[in-house]
Amino acid sequence: MDPESNRADRSGCGIIARLRAIYLRGKERIVALRRAQTMTEYGLILAAIAAVVYVAYHTMGSNVYSMVIWTIIAGDLSGS
Repeated sequence: MDPESNRADRSGCGIIARLRAIYLRGKERIVALRRAQTMTEYGLILAAIAAVVYVAYHTMGSNVYSMVIWTIIAGDLSGS
């Protein structure tokens, strides 16, 4: 075997290994970005639900409180 061809084979393997390492690092970054994007979306959904609940509580809170006669409920609970 020719020493020069042997050297070319080794450098070719090194290049392939480097390209594979670059590819794997890139793939890991993409997966990490997708996870971060998913967590951000969950946070936004949770914030939207919290805002809806807050607005509903403040708009209907006094109406619900006035519809229920708390003394009757308290009397029923203590009498039973």
